[in-house]
Amino acid sequence: MLEVDGLHAGYGAADVLHSLRLQVRKGQVACLLGANGAGKSTTMRCLSGLLRPSQGSIRYEGEALQALPAEQIVARGIVLVPEGRRVFAPLTVRENLEMGGYRFLRARRSGEFRRSMERVLEFFPRLAERARQVAGTLSGGEQQMLAIGRALMSDPRVLMLDEPSMGLAPLVVKDIFAAIGRLRQDGLTMLIAEQNAGLALQAADYGYVLQEGTVAYDGSAETLRGDTRVQSAYLGV
Repeated sequence: MLEVDGLHAGYGAADVLHSLRLQVRKGQVACLLGANGAGKSTTMRCLSGLLRPSQGSIRYEGEALQALPAEQIVARGIVLVPEGRRVFAPLTVRENLEMGGYRFLRARRSGEFRRSMERVLEFFPRLAERARQVAGTLSGGEQQMLAIGRALMSDPRVLMLDEPSMGLAPLVVKDIFAAIGRLRQDGLTMLIAEQNAGLALQAADYGYVLQEGTVAYDGSAETLRGDTRVQSAYLGV
């Protein structure tokens, strides 16, 4: 479904990604593991069109995406929940969600917009309770729910989450990954970049371990949980 081959990308003259290769199959949840600076967020930025790779290809159902701007990638159903949540702090919860479904309103598909809003508020009842609250006054966990809900408003075919547990209390992280588990049960294809390897491998079907901008090793989530290299570096065993 989503294939990355020989990807090079970076900032200025320095490459962060070096011949990166990975794939995410339809209905699969894949995760990117690695330390800070390994290239997880840079990979997400390339896949979402926020960063143009210098070499390599990104293909979605056979179509090349690496030269497309972010708005065209979103229109194809590939949506990013960015690191740090990035909600529109001065806007209300409902206004943030409306921004996520903007493409439906622009195309005058108000019926799809209403259905998306109903699904998101049913999925995250706390957002329904906070609908008129300014997003900047929400807790970190509520902002993460809002960021995921905003992405779901566009009815994604591939949902990418960049460090969904960052800066959140353990109980809140548990709630966020429970929501990810429900999306997995619904069959949504997902790619998760996460430093908490234990949680990521519980949520995922397949994993890629990045080191210095390339895939050091990969395998099923079950295999990686039992891999001594992963246990030593990321699971504290």
